[in-house]
Amino acid sequence: MVDFEDALKGYHRDFVEADADGPEKYKPIVPPAVVSAIFGVLSILTILGWGMVVFPLTGLLCGVFALRKILASPEDVGGFQLAVAGIVLSLVFWLVGYSYLAYSYYYEIPFGYVPITFEEIAGDPKTGKLPQRILDLACDPERTDMLPQKVFIEGEMYPGKHLHDIDQFIIVETIAQSRFSSMVREPTESVLIHITGGRTVSHRTGKVRVGGVLTVDKSPPPGETPYRIDADVFR
Repeated sequence: MVDFEDALKGYHRDFVEADADGPEKYKPIVPPAVVSAIFGVLSILTILGWGMVVFPLTGLLCGVFALRKILASPEDVGGFQLAVAGIVLSLVFWLVGYSYLAYSYYYEIPFGYVPITFEEIAGDPKTGKLPQRILDLACDPERTDMLPQKVFIEGEMYPGKHLHDIDQFIIVETIAQSRFSSMVREPTESVLIHITGGRTVSHRTGKVRVGGVLTVDKSPPPGETPYRIDADVFR
């Protein structure tokens, strides 16, 4: 059976001179160096998803394996530059791809969710009328013929009695503002968040991002927010 490396001899070669007057000498490139370079270029696909790590990982492993073979017999085989290029490309694209995915996870709006802000959900303090756009985005329990539109909002968790295993909490625009004006805070300046799927979260300081199905109670009890989000996204 023909060895894979022997089969590639004559197709991938490094060119060197044996000496000034001697004949030209060729060094076959080790196949793992070629594979490393190819997967190094393909590592750019890492930005498409976490599972694409197979490309930079393969490029790294093949590159390291190729370097070991080349350094063990530097006079007989070549491909050093290809192996190094594969390793460098794999590392760079792996880092760039995962950095992009992490940024997207924490800061970008999930596909299919409509962003809303606390400025948008604030009702008219004089008439108590809620914004029509928010009412249009809210889930209508009587409409069973269509999927509800999901929304995405950013704010801060209002402190409650528990710090862990929380499945329901209030989110406000800023804690500092809410504490300062807690006695006069309008109900429409907050949203009740219910974590779905039997999951729980821990209290966080700073900004959190929540996405899910919005429902609006047009006649809430006095002092309570009319807004509720059944959240399937919590970041």
